[in-house]
This record gives sequence, structure tokens and C-alpha cells, in this order.
Amino acid sequence: MEDDFSVEHHLTADGWVEGTHRSFGRLSKRGERPQNAVETWVHRATQSSPAARENHHMRMLWHDESVLENMREALRGKFKRPFPQTC
Repeated sequence: MEDDFSVEHHLTADGWVEGTHRSFGRLSKRGERPQNAVETWVHRATQSSPAARENHHMRMLWHDESVLENMREALRGKFKRPFPQTC
């Protein structure tokens, strides 16, 4: 069976905040989106077997439409990404 886990990360003016965790699609830890979040991303990692390399994917799930893209981009540049750089 393939390993499959995902973690949500919320970008705020204070940095990244970890959110909900899922393992094999099932909720393993609930984390609410902070009120001051400007973006929510999900990092998903899969591995087809113990000998295979992990595959990492990230994508934006949500963004605050009242915050301009260049402001969100500046926040992303200010804080180290909480997911692998290979995503």
C-alpha cells in the first residue's frame, strides 16, 4: 500500500501556521485556519514502497481575495517555506 499523507499550512503576517493533517485521506489532526491567514496551502507526500523515493506536491487551496497578490508574494518571500523546496 502506498504511503500518503498531507498537511495544510496557513500563511499569516506572523509566518506559517500548521493546520489539518491527513493520513491515507483520513483526518489525523484538525487545525483550523487562523483568522489572519492570507493563504492556505497543502503539502502532500506519497511513497509507493519503502524503497521508492517520496513524491512531494504542494498547491494553494485558498487565498484571501482582499489581499493583493504582490502582498501575499512578499509574505511568502519573508518566511521560510514549511514544505520541501522540491515541491
